[in-house]
Amino acid sequence: MSSFKLRPRIKVELDKSSNEIGELFKSGIENSNDVIGTVAKQFIILKIPQEDRHFWSPQLTITIEDIESHSVVRGLYGPKQTVWAMFAFAYGTLAMLFSIVFLWASIDWQLNDDISLYYYLPVILVLAIITYFIAQFGQKLGAEQMFTLHHFFQDTIKENVKVE
Repeated sequence: MSSFKLRPRIKVELDKSSNEIGELFKSGIENSNDVIGTVAKQFIILKIPQEDRHFWSPQLTITIEDIESHSVVRGLYGPKQTVWAMFAFAYGTLAMLFSIVFLWASIDWQLNDDISLYYYLPVILVLAIITYFIAQFGQKLGAEQMFTLHHFFQDTIKENVKVE
């Protein structure tokens, strides 16, 4: 699971209904000390217990879709929603700032004015790259817990699942 992906995903098809899969996860969560979670009809969230959780702790969000005689189970690994929102906001702010500075500098260039604003563009790009590497660093800090969630998932459905 060590990759450049911000939010690794899993997908598996099972010969069980969504209700049966939900019951598997309910009993698995009740019998586990390593994972806690919430099981709704076709939606499951697996988390690390509060005492072991830190800022970078991942969670696994699972959706189950019934298709004829089988079910498709999709999972998405990611940080807590607050951490994800913080990084999405940072990327969005940097992208908007880059666009504004680029447009302003281009207009100044067209008017044969001072084009020193162009020098801020590499700074903004460096900030975006730093933000990306901070996210990767955080993902590495939560990697062991991500493996815990993944192994719990595999043990519960009794199949090996490749992370994409």
